[in-house]
Order: sequence, then C-alpha cells, then structure tokens
Amino acid sequence: MIVPLVILLVAMGWFRVKMHIPISPLIFLVIGFLLVLVIVTAILQPSSSRRRFKTQPQMNEIDRMSGEDFEDALEYTLRKKGWRLDTTKKTGDFGADLIGRDPKGRKVVIQAKRWKSNVGVDGVNQVLAAKAYYQADHALVITNHYLTKSAYELSRKTGVEVWSRKRLSAEIRGNMKKNDYKTIKQGR
Repeated sequence: MIVPLVILLVAMGWFRVKMHIPISPLIFLVIGFLLVLVIVTAILQPSSSRRRFKTQPQMNEIDRMSGEDFEDALEYTLRKKGWRLDTTKKTGDFGADLIGRDPKGRKVVIQAKRWKSNVGVDGVNQVLAAKAYYQADHALVITNHYLTKSAYELSRKTGVEVWSRKRLSAEIRGNMKKNDYKTIKQGR
C-alpha cells in the first residue's frame, strides 16, 4: 500500500513541477485509486475467453453458438445433472471436447458437434480415439443436429452413445420420459 502511495505522490509532484498543472491532492488520489481499481480488475478477470453459462441455454440459442460455447453449454447442462466434467484444450485434444465422470462414476469422453448438417463417421471415430487415448469407460457424441446413417451404424457397432438433437433437447428440458430413451438413442 505504501509503494502505490509513494508513486502517486511522485507523479503528483512531477505534474505540478514539470507540466505546470496544479492538481489538488484529493483529485490526484481519486484518479490514482480509479487507475489501481482498473488494473486490479483486469488482473483478476479469468484469462479464458470462453463463455461460462449461468442459465440453461435453449436449442435455438445452441444453434447460433460457436463450437466452444456449445462445449461450455454442454458442460453446464451436464454438471447440473451430476456429471463432473472439464473441457479440453482447443487443439490436440485427441478427439475429446469434454472429459470427466458421469453420475454413475464412469470415466467419459465427449465429442461435441454443433453443426448445421449431419455429423459423419469422423465424429464417431474421433470419440473412439479419445476413449482409447484417455482410457475412458464410455464414449459419447453430442450434437445439435443428427448423425449420418453410416455414423449411427458405426456408433451402434462400437458402443458409442449418441445424443442427437432430440435427446439433447430432452436433456436441456430435463423432462425426458423413460420410454423415450430407446427411441432417442436410435436417433429418431
């Protein structure tokens, strides 16, 4: 606290002598306080530019999100349902956008695809690679759209769970009925 005060007093003296600007000490202290407040606020802000959700996003909002915002929205939605998740780095994630544990305690890798068209086989292959790399128990592809027929077939053969638009919407609403699960899991 003493160092900033000394700096302010020296600066005030410099302004008075060199710049011939008479500044009241009170005004100078207020300006100094505001400057320190701005610097402290900048330092304490999170370094990540990722959007953190405080409310549940809806499907029409999800359709307009960036890929990173979609990942954050999924993290928010799933955490509210008892999942413990973290996002991976943007590149070099080995096919996983989210990694953590589901409510059953299984280690899960999630590939998030916020697309305007159907997700192909690559989306399933990416999460399969992530499952092997991170030694996960379960792999999940979540999309705001649907998968191609080939991608659905590959997911069924390899045990990759798929949440297409209908399932994602149900998870967001939180009112999924038990008998809906089978239909939704098949991507219908």
